[in-house]
Amino acid sequence: MPDTPAPVVQQLSQRPIPAADLERRRAENAELIELARPHLEWLSAAHQDVAHMVALVDRDGVVLFSLARQLDATRTPRVPGMGAPVQLANGETIGAIK
Repeated sequence: MPDTPAPVVQQLSQRPIPAADLERRRAENAELIELARPHLEWLSAAHQDVAHMVALVDRDGVVLFSLARQLDATRTPRVPGMGAPVQLANGETIGAIK
C-alpha cells in the first residue's frame, strides 16, 4: 500500500470534447458505467424533490454519464472538486462520482 494517496480528479472538465473522444472514453469505461448506473439512478431518485445533477466522471474529469432533475444549467454554478473516488482493488483511481 503506497504512503501517498491515489491521484483524484480535481475538477470536472469544463471544455467540450469531440464526440469521437467522448464515445472512445465511454467505450473504454463501459464496465464502470454499467456498474455505476444503478447507483446513480438510485441517488437521483432519492433526491427527486431537489434540483440536482449526479455524474460519473473518468480520471480526467470528463463526464461519462449523468442524470439531472429540475436543473437549470444556466443558473447552476460549476463546482470544482470531486465526489467519491472510484478505485480499482489496487487503489488506482479510475474515476469519480460527483
